[in-house]
Amino acid sequence: MPLVTRSTAYFSLCVCLVLALVLVSPPTALAEQTEIPPEEYAALEALYAALGGEGWTIPWTLPTEHPCPPQQPGAQPDLPGVYCYQDHVVSLNLQANGLSGSIPEAAGDLTHVHTLDLSENGISGEIPSAVGGILALQTLDLRGNQLTGEIPAALGSLTGLTELDLSGNQLSGSIPADLGGLSNLRTLSLSTNALSGELPAALGDLAALQWFLASDNDLSGAIPEELGRLTNLWGLALRNNSLNGEIPSSLGSLGNLSSLDLSDNDLSGEIPAELGNLTRLSSLSLGNNRLSGPIPAALGNLHSLAHLYLFSNELSGPIPEALGDMAGLQVLSLPSNQLEGPIPEALSALTDLRLLSLAENRLSGEIPAFLGDLTGLYWLDLGYNALSGPVPASLSNLTGLTWFQLDHNMLWTDDPTLAAFLEEQDPYWSTTQTLPPTNVQATPVGRGARVTWTPGPYLSGSGHYEVGVATAPGGPYTPATPTATAYDQEVTIRGLEPWQTYYLAVRAYSPGWGQQQNDLLTAYSEDVPVVPDMYDIPVEEYEALVALYEATDGAHWATSWSLPADDPCSLHGVVCSAGHITRLQLARNGLRGALPDALFALTELVELDLHANSLSGAIPAAIGSLTRLTTLRLDANALHGPLPVAMGDLTRLSSLNLGYNILWTDDPALAERLGVVSPSWERTQTVPPTEVVAESLPGGARLSWRPGPYRVDGGYYEAGASLTAGGPYTPLALTEDQAACGIDVTGLESGVTYYLAVRAHSPAQGEQVNALTSPYGAEVRVMPPYSVALPWVCR
Repeated sequence: MPLVTRSTAYFSLCVCLVLALVLVSPPTALAEQTEIPPEEYAALEALYAALGGEGWTIPWTLPTEHPCPPQQPGAQPDLPGVYCYQDHVVSLNLQANGLSGSIPEAAGDLTHVHTLDLSENGISGEIPSAVGGILALQTLDLRGNQLTGEIPAALGSLTGLTELDLSGNQLSGSIPADLGGLSNLRTLSLSTNALSGELPAALGDLAALQWFLASDNDLSGAIPEELGRLTNLWGLALRNNSLNGEIPSSLGSLGNLSSLDLSDNDLSGEIPAELGNLTRLSSLSLGNNRLSGPIPAALGNLHSLAHLYLFSNELSGPIPEALGDMAGLQVLSLPSNQLEGPIPEALSALTDLRLLSLAENRLSGEIPAFLGDLTGLYWLDLGYNALSGPVPASLSNLTGLTWFQLDHNMLWTDDPTLAAFLEEQDPYWSTTQTLPPTNVQATPVGRGARVTWTPGPYLSGSGHYEVGVATAPGGPYTPATPTATAYDQEVTIRGLEPWQTYYLAVRAYSPGWGQQQNDLLTAYSEDVPVVPDMYDIPVEEYEALVALYEATDGAHWATSWSLPADDPCSLHGVVCSAGHITRLQLARNGLRGALPDALFALTELVELDLHANSLSGAIPAAIGSLTRLTTLRLDANALHGPLPVAMGDLTRLSSLNLGYNILWTDDPALAERLGVVSPSWERTQTVPPTEVVAESLPGGARLSWRPGPYRVDGGYYEAGASLTAGGPYTPLALTEDQAACGIDVTGLESGVTYYLAVRAHSPAQGEQVNALTSPYGAEVRVMPPYSVALPWVCR
């Protein structure tokens, strides 16, 4: 390795130092700019740095010798959006350029700027008070950013300001009263922020103001009367705030006003008639407040009005005929109020109308035919009113409709062509109409009538139908008791005079609910005549009750009937429904005797309960006519004999009790059917034993049998003998109990033919309220021999 001399090392060190200086030193600076004052240039640099200049959509070139636009045609500026005049920045327009960050205080050094437009960016933070020092400002546009904090009171110093737009930010706090000193201001736009508090009365001093827009904030309190001094105002928009109190009548002095929007607040009281003085008004929006009282007829003076929005208030009374004088009206929006009466014919003059919304009011009467002449309509909403009658065929002329609603009224059409058009526009309109029922029929039911009908297309769950009663065709009708629910399709009315002709009609009722604020009560249907009978039920049903009473010793029942009866349905144990006896409940009432065939004329019975009486005899085959029966109780009586095969016709039975009688059946199909409903019905029957066999004994006979299923303490079998087939039988012997399977009969003469039979006996006890003795069973023939008795062998 060669030696390094001191001079060589020194030279190398110098070279390194020079290289290092070259690497760490900035490039040669441009000459200082001389086009604008240094403080203005510094302010631009501060804006660029604070608002993320390197990320701008159209960035600046800094540093630069030429902050002002070049004079030569086609040359590109180093600072786009900067405009100069007489060596000063006079305009800065960086609209929609991707700015972010906060406005620096240094912006206040641009003291000659008359237009500052930083709108439609992402600027955050507060508006610096220093902006209030730019006294040359005429236009300050900061809309569409993310600015927060309060509006600086210092802006009130900008007396040359003609336009102030701070809309579309997140500004909070109150509107500074200092803004009332901006005597040259023509536009004040503060909409879509979070401003609160009351509107300063000082704003009434802005004599030059043409547009005041403060919608979509949280402003509260009353609208100051002083705003009525802004006589140069063209547009006033305070929509969607929390303003309350009444609309000041002083606003009627704003003779140049073209647009007034006070909707979506909490304003109350009546609409001032003075607003009818605003003859240049083209749009009036007062919707979604709490305004009450009538619509002033004076609004008819607004001949230039194109849009009238009064929706969602508490306005009442009729729609003024004077609204028909608004010849240029295109939008009439009055839904969700309490307007009543008919749709006025005067509206037929509104030939330019495009939108007509009268929904959710209390309008009545028929839909006027002239609406079909307003062929420019694209929106027609008449739903949720109390309109009635046929829909006019002229509505089919409205071929340009994009929204159409007739829901929840009392409307109909019998025109197939119109019906097809309406269903194309509003497929379900007809299903929501409260209409009188059709197919009304009436049949006499005693001193009343059973009225049936086919329901209308719609009736709400808490609605009902109501029958009207008249003594002459066409009424007048006296309402009878309404149906219990909206789903009833029949009702029985009472209290009519027998043999007099009545005329009955039915109407429908739907109560108000939700959007439908009206109680809808339709006209009556076509009436039908009826002549009431003497009784409330068919005569044959009444006669069935009389037959039962007479056949079962009714005079001695525990709770007897008073016959004849004007109101059979009020008799003990009798339950009626829809003009028929449907339940007969006479358990434990002391009935004795046989059931009469006439009883089974009660073909509408669903329940027959006669248990725990002393009924005897067979069950009549006529019981098969009670095909509606679901419950049958004949247990604990003394009924005997085979069950009629006709009981198999009682296919609706779900509850059956025949126990503790003397009943049986030899029909396998009937036994199977009854066994499904009541599997144990045969186990408690007191019936003769089966498979009886006789063996001759000297001077007697030995009988054996298969005992029946029912065995109760104190019960027994009894053997009887007769010299002739079929009896009568003379009792000869008793068993000790019902478990016995045979018995010896003595006292018979040898060599004589006897006919023997056995019957069962059960004493009354527990659920069996009667002592029961069955008929004799199948007989056997025997001739006692002269031989020795055989030992007993049970079968």
